[in-house]
Amino acid sequence: MEHQVSHRLPRVLIFPLPAQGPVNSMLKLAELLALQGLHVTFLNTQFTHNHLLLHADIQARFATYPGFLFKTISDGLPDDHPRSGDTVMEVIRSINTESKSVFRHMLVSDELGSENSPSVTCIIVDGIFGGFATDIANELHIPIIHFRTLGACCIWVNLCIPKVIEGGELPIRDVATSDDAYNLEMKLPDSPVENKLARGRWKQQSMAGTVELRQWGEVADLTQALDGGSNMARMVELQQWEI
Repeated sequence: MEHQVSHRLPRVLIFPLPAQGPVNSMLKLAELLALQGLHVTFLNTQFTHNHLLLHADIQARFATYPGFLFKTISDGLPDDHPRSGDTVMEVIRSINTESKSVFRHMLVSDELGSENSPSVTCIIVDGIFGGFATDIANELHIPIIHFRTLGACCIWVNLCIPKVIEGGELPIRDVATSDDAYNLEMKLPDSPVENKLARGRWKQQSMAGTVELRQWGEVADLTQALDGGSNMARMVELQQWEI
């Protein structure tokens, strides 16, 4: 059935990282958008949604907002997987590899909408695993925004890491005592092969925090005084530097 574009209401899809802090932050964002009259779909993994239903009265809390929907998507992991804090990277990798086709189907088939606003017209996704969502959004010509629930200063640090690695200052080795915390002797392994491997490991670990540039926008948490003014301008400069 074809929908008349003129009668469509805008619908924002919010897709948080399946962890308590990011989910709480994006629930607050979802409520702010709903207060402005926007229709919102909040997409959680089934595991996270079940925990919200068990420990929070989210259905009643958001039932007052017209057009607000909770939807779920599989994270691709078996039911007996612990999905604990120390396995979060396993969850992220699984979502990136196993949930991509499902996510695309949900968008194309209008499963994430309602009768009055059947189609998603904007996506706000957690920036840590926003890569696969960005690919799909760009393919379907849906505007997408990455929401960094971490502080802006943390994003700034992650943007700096590749340059620090290239400068040979990471990984840190041969720190004698804690008294040397402000005067670190930073070395890489003497072997060129070990050197390359060490840098590769650090780059891989820093990738999750790197700001991508294929999305339409970036939202950062500016709750700390250090995140304001010149530091944010510097972050934008670093973002352009990464191109």
